[in-house]
This record gives sequence, C-alpha cells and structure tokens, in this order.
Amino acid sequence: SEGSVSQPPAPAAVDALSEADARWEPRAQQVREAFQHAWVNYRQFAWGKDELMPLSQSGKDTFGGIGATVIDSLTTLWLMGLAPEFERAAAFVKDELDFSRADSDVSVFELVIRGVGGLLGAHVLSGRQIFLDRSRELA
Repeated sequence: SEGSVSQPPAPAAVDALSEADARWEPRAQQVREAFQHAWVNYRQFAWGKDELMPLSQSGKDTFGGIGATVIDSLTTLWLMGLAPEFERAAAFVKDELDFSRADSDVSVFELVIRGVGGLLGAHVLSGRQIFLDRSRELA
C-alpha cells in the first residue's frame, strides 16, 4: 500500500560521511538551501504551473500546463531528504495532475524527459505505484 512505502532519507550526519564526502558537506548544504529557496518560491507563486517566473513572481505553462516543475523535482526532493516537500509533490501527482488539461502543443522530448523520466525516477526511489501508473498514463 502507499502508506507502507519508504520515505525520503534524511541527509547523512557529517560524522557518518567519509572524509572526502565530509569535505563537500558545506557545499552540499549550500546547494540544498538554494534549492529550498527556489522550491518555496515556486510553491508560493507558481504551484501547479510548469515553471516559475521569478521576476514577475508568477507561474507560466510552457509544457502544456501539467505542473512540469513538480514532476521534474520529485527525484531531487527525495535525494535531498526533503520529506515534507516530497510528500506535497507526491500528493500533487496523485490528486491534481491532469494530463488531459494540457492546453498547448508540447515538445515530445521535453515531456518524455521531464514527465515520464521524473515520474519513473520517483517510482524507482520511493517504490510508490502511483508514479509508475501516472508515467504509463503519460506514455
């Protein structure tokens, strides 16, 4: 069942890292913080849109209006251990993602790498069937 699948792992404690990885941890934390900054603003100003327009603080649909940024971010959210954000994105895929409302011509290449790829990556990492089901729906 969906409730028994794994959750995103928390980032490793610095003392649990190899010496080489520990040297990179400050940079990894900076990257995590930059991603979180962008994600918070996407959620606030463009949730469900394909991309955030940061200067106008609005969303734009450039991939058919399917919430491409949500789908494209699933694996990053998981790998960064951002469990609450991953759960919100997973809920979007389950409850809000509607491929039938795509309102424009879209690049098949972009749709495959961002849509199918993002959903399949999330399935592989999380084991959640919803991601596989939605990727099949799109493919």
